[in-house]
Amino acid sequence: ANKIKSRSKKGFTQKNGTILPFDDDARPKWERGIFDDLMRESKKHYIEEIFEICGFKFEDEKYWLPKYSVPAVDVDTRKKVVALNTGTGEAWLPRKYSLESWGCVAKALIEQGHEVILAGGPAEDRLNKRISEMTGAKYYGTFSYLDFIGLLSIADVIATSISFALHVAVGLGKPVVALNNTFNRNEFYIYGKGEILEPNLPCLNCYKNDFDEKCVTKNCMDLIKPLDVVSAINDQIALVSTGR
Repeated sequence: ANKIKSRSKKGFTQKNGTILPFDDDARPKWERGIFDDLMRESKKHYIEEIFEICGFKFEDEKYWLPKYSVPAVDVDTRKKVVALNTGTGEAWLPRKYSLESWGCVAKALIEQGHEVILAGGPAEDRLNKRISEMTGAKYYGTFSYLDFIGLLSIADVIATSISFALHVAVGLGKPVVALNNTFNRNEFYIYGKGEILEPNLPCLNCYKNDFDEKCVTKNCMDLIKPLDVVSAINDQIALVSTGR
């Protein structure tokens, strides 16, 4: 970016290894990236920020997804299909919802007559196999990014921690139940389709990469009760059923 000759440059640059904003449109986001108190106080979501950095005003434009393919999987679409995305990545470990909690969610949904499919990447393969063995939820293995999008397109509702699957759900126009503890919930814009659940703790928005001695509890994501997740999913299913 520094080498490109242009009358206008937007976003961020590097100088001597330090990230700097190209102009004043990028400065607010740059400052929030440095100071956690500013990040916690922010009421802006990522999409609005990206538009502002580029010098535009966000007017509820929708995501554009790449052309994806739907994998040939055995899903009973006569039922309401719920996709549970168990992946979070390794950058912020506190986001992980436990095997036991995901298992309780899957089991309850299946008992209620829903079709439950498990989704994730290679890091979640073992976890998803275990949940499938415990509950009978369907798991088809891992997919390429485009086939992963296609798999989630089958679902009526998607449940996930804050992850790639959240953005896929938004792009697909699917209701999403998102589990959050690490980030400012205002960062995420789901276009009015879904719900963000959080543990009842004073230390939300910690932006920690891992738990430490200052944490009130370990695995705080598991303070979000599985039955609350199930209830939120069913609320979204009811809205889908009424065409809202």
